[in-house]
Amino acid sequence: GHKTELRGQKDATCTEAGYTGDQVCTVCQEVVEKGEVIPAKGHHYEDGVCTECGEKDPDYTEPTDPTNPTDPSEPTNPTDPSEPTKPTDPSEPTKPTDPSEPTKPTESSEPTEKPAETTKPATDPNAPDQTGDTAPLLLLAALVLVSGSCLAVIVAKTRKYNA
Repeated sequence: GHKTELRGQKDATCTEAGYTGDQVCTVCQEVVEKGEVIPAKGHHYEDGVCTECGEKDPDYTEPTDPTNPTDPSEPTNPTDPSEPTKPTDPSEPTKPTDPSEPTKPTESSEPTEKPAETTKPATDPNAPDQTGDTAPLLLLAALVLVSGSCLAVIVAKTRKYNA
């Protein structure tokens, strides 16, 4: 019998395959049992950073914080005490009172939620895109119909000519 030890083992990382290692006899150096390749783990991103290796996600965009909303009970121009305190209408644009000092946009002028990112689900990269567009299918059907009609006319004329 052989006295074996494990040699050449390597853990898989996010980007590199690993190896289980070979069982090698310590006396005669014969490889008693070959090891197996361990596939790379792939990155597992959370908040734009891989939880395994710390690499940054190249497709990650930092969520933006909404600007501090103004209190609707405060006047738009606090230096003008004659202005009544009323809530601002989000459909009306804010007008600057001093042309040299433009007003800051309020929360209502910016989207309150980040739009959902459109990502393709992980599918077979060789599979055709599924857009729901039926125009190519209709075009193909029309082409087959016209080609078939032309072929039928040619066959009919050829038979008539040969008869």
